[in-house]
Amino acid sequence: MTEVQDRQRGIQAAAILNDDVFQGAFKQVEEKIFSDWKITTDTEQREQLWLMMRLLDQLEATLGSAIANGEIATHELLRLNPDDSDYSKSLYSQI
Repeated sequence: MTEVQDRQRGIQAAAILNDDVFQGAFKQVEEKIFSDWKITTDTEQREQLWLMMRLLDQLEATLGSAIANGEIATHELLRLNPDDSDYSKSLYSQI
C-alpha cells in the first residue's frame, strides 16, 4: 500500500472511531456482551461472549493501527513533499 493510501485509510479510520454514532453503538454492544457474560452460568455461552469481547477489542485496535499508520505515512509524505500543504495537516483535521 502506498503512503497516500495509508494516509487515506488513517483518515477514514479516525472518522469512524470519532463518530458519535459508532462510539455509542460500540459502547452499547460492549456493555451488553459484558453484562450477559457476567450473569451467564453456561460455560460455552460464557466463552462465546468472551470471544465477542476480544473481537471488539481487535476491531478497535485495527482501526487504531490504521490511524497510526496514516500518521506515519503523513510524516513520510511531508518529508518527501515539504511544500505540499495537504500533508502538513493532521489526520484528525481531515475529518
